[in-house]
Amino acid sequence: MVLGVILFAGVIGGVATGIVDETWLPWKVRKLIRFLDETGTTWMNLRGCLCREDQTVTIPHRRGIMLAGSLYGLHRGSPKAKILLIHGNTPLGRKLAMYRVLASQLAERGFVVLTIDTPGHGESDDPLKAEPPLTPAEIADLSSAVEFLDNWEVPGGPTPIFLIGHSGGATPAMWTGLAAHKIAGIIAIGPPRRTRERIESGQDFAYFWERARRTHEQVYGHSYPAWFTQADWLERVKFGYMERYLPHLQQAGHVPVLFLDGERESPEDQRYLRAYVEAVAEPKAYATIDGSDHYANTIAIETGLGTVNLYDQAAVETTVDTLVQWMDTIINATANPAVQ
Repeated sequence: MVLGVILFAGVIGGVATGIVDETWLPWKVRKLIRFLDETGTTWMNLRGCLCREDQTVTIPHRRGIMLAGSLYGLHRGSPKAKILLIHGNTPLGRKLAMYRVLASQLAERGFVVLTIDTPGHGESDDPLKAEPPLTPAEIADLSSAVEFLDNWEVPGGPTPIFLIGHSGGATPAMWTGLAAHKIAGIIAIGPPRRTRERIESGQDFAYFWERARRTHEQVYGHSYPAWFTQADWLERVKFGYMERYLPHLQQAGHVPVLFLDGERESPEDQRYLRAYVEAVAEPKAYATIDGSDHYANTIAIETGLGTVNLYDQAAVETTVDTLVQWMDTIINATANPAVQ
């Protein structure tokens, strides 16, 4: 193991100094080298895990549409709380490295975590196959997953429930959590920023449409049906506009919300989120994770042992510490209302 680390470090150093030609290396090694370079992760901070779930589940959603899910933290005694972790715009859904790593780390910190594939992603059903097809609101509303998690029996009895949404998953977290009385808090990690501006100005309309179309093809192996038009897709997209949720968040007494972004995200996106948080009423919190990109400096590499999820220990630990400290504050305040 030590020899392998030394050899790997030597290869990294050789590529960095030009002694080793990167094109001679296997593509998986080149992928890892690019990851280290782009995220600033040092080989000393690089960690990995298989991050296997404790149990896979299937959740009834609406009109025969089923959601695929994974549970973490089932065998660690009485949990502090339950978490529904919602992925962003990726065909991999809950199996993207970031979500496996975060779910595993949060489980180690005393939480039961449910990761799901939202309708149209990963291993969940195609929402267009329902009769009639699911509406944009029915896709965004994940109360079925909240109910499933709430009903999942754990040692110690009922616990608070938190929603964590990353990227495009932050807006379903908002849509679901702001309407549900049983939610203790919502966490938006790298939520959609400037999406409305980029689409409605025409600047990136084609990009977002093609991304959605490709995702559907990757997940289900076929294109959108002919009747599903760009106008239909745009109605879905509007549920992903952060501006949609601001009026509710400007009202006193809304569900506590934590907003996170990464230091390596674009300055324009960071400015947008800071301005957005300024406009939100209390209770709220905001933090930028030092050295982190949009995916908390995580990557998956396929090996003979399966998918290994690699991550920057510093970025992930800081992210998890920030999440846990905020949730602990809410849990303690709920348990001891007199000290709020």
